[in-house]
Amino acid sequence: MNKEAQQLYIKNNLQNWISVLKQLNKAANFGLMQEKTVQIIKGFLARIGFEIIDFNNGIIGVLKHGNSSRKLGLLAGIDANNFEELNLVKHACGHDGETIMLLAACQYLSETRNFNGTFYAIFQPSQINFKGAKYLIDQGMFNKINLDGLFSLKLIDINRTPNSGFSNFIIFDNKSKNDFKSATLNYQFFASTSNVNAKIRKSNPLICASNIILNLSSACYGSDAILNVANLTIDNLSTNAFNNDYYLSASLQLSISCEDDLVYEASLKRIKEIIINYANIFNCAFKENLIQDSYNLRNNIKAISFANRVLINCFGQQNIKVIQDLVYKSDFSLYRKFTRSAIIFLENANSIPMFDKDFYFLENQLPYGISFNIEMVENFLK
Repeated sequence: MNKEAQQLYIKNNLQNWISVLKQLNKAANFGLMQEKTVQIIKGFLARIGFEIIDFNNGIIGVLKHGNSSRKLGLLAGIDANNFEELNLVKHACGHDGETIMLLAACQYLSETRNFNGTFYAIFQPSQINFKGAKYLIDQGMFNKINLDGLFSLKLIDINRTPNSGFSNFIIFDNKSKNDFKSATLNYQFFASTSNVNAKIRKSNPLICASNIILNLSSACYGSDAILNVANLTIDNLSTNAFNNDYYLSASLQLSISCEDDLVYEASLKRIKEIIINYANIFNCAFKENLIQDSYNLRNNIKAISFANRVLINCFGQQNIKVIQDLVYKSDFSLYRKFTRSAIIFLENANSIPMFDKDFYFLENQLPYGISFNIEMVENFLK
């Protein structure tokens, strides 16, 4: 099909895909608990003639055509957010949009077969908490498939500036050839006391965490180290504890990344020394939870150059933004050990938001993402 026929196909099938999008929202779950979502995806792929590789909480659809040995993967996250304080699970992250954009492209490619090679549609669980890539790899993903390239389209809702009603694609190119090693950690501090004044002076997790924040700047030295500290919260865990003790907790989340492995390890060690020191000073126990420990994503130069050429050809230079040396945290980086890979962002560069007031994905952005996925396959697998 030519470009006009492709757009007409998308327009004619859009409502059917929106109905599937609503099914995905009803089935939304967080983390690795993706059985219902996988069943929806599996049924869709089976109906349009894809082979299925089922990982229980993740799934890969396979479509072969022609005699080329070239192999391309496109990846979408399928997990939702877990808003524990609201007892609510919903996407509000764009993964429902990513998933339906990829499924729609699968349907188009299955009917048109305008490519030569093997196309893998990869649906990954647990992307939000950085566990899904490892899950698929540990389940033997790369024992079952080989890839010459892997791309993922992510959705961001940041721009309200009118721009002829079109959305921008954002890619980031890296001058440095090195990876950023990174860790994201959460610390929870606990203390109990029956002395109200001591709560404030000597056994207060909030003050403990606050002092840690003030002193963390000494943990990183030199221009190569980056330290971000955020999300300081306090909770009353219980007011009816033993001996009328009053319990307080405070949680502190921080992340650190650095190109230099020695600086990174030294900084991480110093951070832990500071935390132990102030926990002792303020008589607090603490728990450490490693949320992420991996290399931050740096797009493969050849992969991002290819994506840039496709985007310019299909959507025009004026709708492409190239950002230098942006570091984006994602477990997608783990795939780089196996294949060339790159993430591309779709931003709402028009005045229409990407999500409604309840953070459900709006279908106005669907045609752009569907077209992107189609064009990537047809151009990579020529």
